[in-house]
Formats: sequence, structure tokens, C-alpha cells
Amino acid sequence: MVQQKKYTIEGELTKALLRFSFGKLTVDEAKKKAEVAAKNWDSSNEALAHKGLNWYAKQLIAKM
Repeated sequence: MVQQKKYTIEGELTKALLRFSFGKLTVDEAKKKAEVAAKNWDSSNEALAHKGLNWYAKQLIAKM
């Protein structure tokens, strides 16, 4: 039986941060940033939901 990974905002943000940082972030750094950033993600905000997590991750990286 194949176990499926649970989808979380933190997990998706971590992957996006790693992808868009082009090696500037380690896995641990990305996880820590995603943990903090996920608390600020408002999925009920239509503008943010429309832009998506990749956009949010790019904004976080731009502010580093």
C-alpha cells in the first residue's frame, strides 16, 4: 500500500522556496521560512488565492 503525503501549505511553500531560491536556501532554511510564512497566508483572501503559493514564495525570496 502506497502512503500518500499530506498536503500542507508549509510543505508546498517549502518546495516553492527551494525551487525559486535557486540553491540560496537550504532545506532547513526553507522549512523555517515556510513555517513562519504559512501563518500569514490567508487562503480566504481571493487575491492571494488567485496569485497562489508560487507567487507568495517569490515575494518572500525577493524580500530576503
